Amino acid sequence: MELIDKLYFFDLINISDKNNDHTTLHSDISKYSKSFLIAVLGEDLYDQIIAENPVDGSTLLGAIYYGGKVTYQGQLFKWNGFVNADKLSPMSDYVFYEYTRLAWSHSGSTANTIPAPELAVVNGGFDKLVEVHNRMEKQIQSLYDFMYYSGNYEFVPYWKMLNLNILGI
Repeated sequence: MELIDKLYFFDLINISDKNNDHTTLHSDISKYSKSFLIAVLGEDLYDQIIAENPVDGSTLLGAIYYGGKVTYQGQLFKWNGFVNADKLSPMSDYVFYEYTRLAWSHSGSTANTIPAPELAVVNGGFDKLVEVHNRMEKQIQSLYDFMYYSGNYEFVPYWKMLNLNILGI
């Protein structure tokens, strides 16, 4: 079973120095992917997927990880998967949030601060994280719709929104 890689970090979630060896992106992908999958799938389903170790979407558990389509009463429900050819994944959105949150701020003597050159304006960081979070939520809902309407799964996990920002959205 493969994980996302640095190619998933483009456009909205671009990490400018993702090709440098000094970044912690690779280790952050490993660290945050597991916690994200457990939060989205629950411990039991996560353990089942890890035990099966699917290589594509041809099995029921593989379809959860790599994506699939189902038609229910004439309506198509498509889940793109956590790993896919489009390189768009809710997992990469979550890793981006954790990676940038740690990179943007550091502890100072009075509070957490965002490093910036003199006379520079910090612009758009918070709004960007909210947009990434909302995109991630929509993708997770696509997974749950796919699981529910396929009728192949005993239960659909309950997604408790991660508190990714001070607004809780």
